[in-house]
Amino acid sequence: MKSFFLIIFSLLYSINIFSQQQIPNGNFEDWTNNEAPPWHSSFNIGFPVYTAEKTNDAVQGDSAAKLTSQTLFSQFIPGLITLGDIDIIDQTLTGGIPYSDRPDGISFFFKYEPTGTDTMMFGAFLTKWDIVNSTDTIALTGYLNSDTYSTYTEIELPFIYQSDEIPDTLNIIVTSSGFNGNDDSNLYIDSISMINGEIISPTFCFPATDITSSEFTTHWMTIPNAVSYSIDVSDNSDFSSFINAYENSNTGTDTFAVVNVNPGTYFYRARVNYDSGTSINSNTIEVNVEDTNINDSDSDKLKIISRSNKIIAEFPIKGTKTYRLYNVDGKLISQMTTNNNISKFSVNYSGIYILQIAYNQHNISKKITVLY
Repeated sequence: MKSFFLIIFSLLYSINIFSQQQIPNGNFEDWTNNEAPPWHSSFNIGFPVYTAEKTNDAVQGDSAAKLTSQTLFSQFIPGLITLGDIDIIDQTLTGGIPYSDRPDGISFFFKYEPTGTDTMMFGAFLTKWDIVNSTDTIALTGYLNSDTYSTYTEIELPFIYQSDEIPDTLNIIVTSSGFNGNDDSNLYIDSISMINGEIISPTFCFPATDITSSEFTTHWMTIPNAVSYSIDVSDNSDFSSFINAYENSNTGTDTFAVVNVNPGTYFYRARVNYDSGTSINSNTIEVNVEDTNINDSDSDKLKIISRSNKIIAEFPIKGTKTYRLYNVDGKLISQMTTNNNISKFSVNYSGIYILQIAYNQHNISKKITVLY
C-alpha cells in the first residue's frame, strides 16, 4: 500500500474519447449482489460492512460505484476499489488486468463528500513484466482532492510515460480517504475511460510559504502543456468573495505572491489554462496569516538537508522553536517543540513537504523536496 501513496504524492506534479482498448466495466453497470463489480476488487471481502457498493446515483447509465470509509473492530477501512489484487493481511495492492495500449490519458466522473480533512485518491498505472527486473512502470498518473463536490465533475489526467515500451498490465486504484481517515467520507465514481488527444488536467496546490503578517506565497504543481495558470484568493472557503482583486489572477509560473493582506485566514485555489480550455479548480489551501513578521536575517540562517527518508533542519537561533512538517496535501505529519539548533524528521515517501517554524513571535516556512 505504501507504494501506491508514494506514487500518488510524488506525481502530483486536455477531448476526443477514444482508445483501442477500454476498461472492462469502467461505467460500473455490471454488479454482483450490488457489492462486487466484476473486474474490480474491494475491501468488502470478509467484512460485514460494505466500503464499496452499487448506487443508482450515476452520471451515465443506471449505476455507479459508491465508496465509503468506515471503522470495523477499531480498524479504519477506507472505501477502495482496484483492478488489481488486495492482500488485506500485508496491506498491499498488486496486479491488474491485461492491457497493451498507450493512451494519452484517462478520465472519470466523481462526487465527493469528505469528513474532516479526508482526501480522495485516484491512481492509474501501466506496467510491463520484465523477467529480469520484475515489474517495470511504463506510465502512471494520479489525482488527490479534499474538497466537497456535490455534483458529478469530470476529471482528465495525462499519463506520464516513463518508457517507450508497450505495457502489458493496467491497474487503477481509487480510495475515499487515506489510511488514517475518518468514517463516512463518501466518494462516487462513474464512467472511467481512456482518452487520446489534448488533456484538460487540473493542478494540485501545495501549502503556502514565506508567510508574513502581510503576504504569503502560493504554490502548485507544474502541468505540461499549460499556457498559464489562474488563481483565486478569498477570506472564505466557498470563494463567495475575493480579496484585493485576487480573482482569476493570471500567472505563467507555478507560484504567485499574495501581498498587502491583513492578519487572518485565507484560502486559495488554482486552475490551468490550455490552448483549448481551462481546467476545473485545484484543491483548496488554507493559509493563516498572523500579526507577526519574518526576521529576514534569521531566515537566512535556516539550512535544510534532505537525504533518503530524512529531513534535517539546522536553525541556530536561541530560544524555543516549534517545527511543523506538512505533506503535499497540507496535512500535518510531524510536530516538535525544542531548544535544539538541529532537528530531524523521518518521512515515509518521496515528494514535496512544507516545514514551518514558529519562534520568538516569528514564522518561517520552506518547501522541501525529498527523493529516496
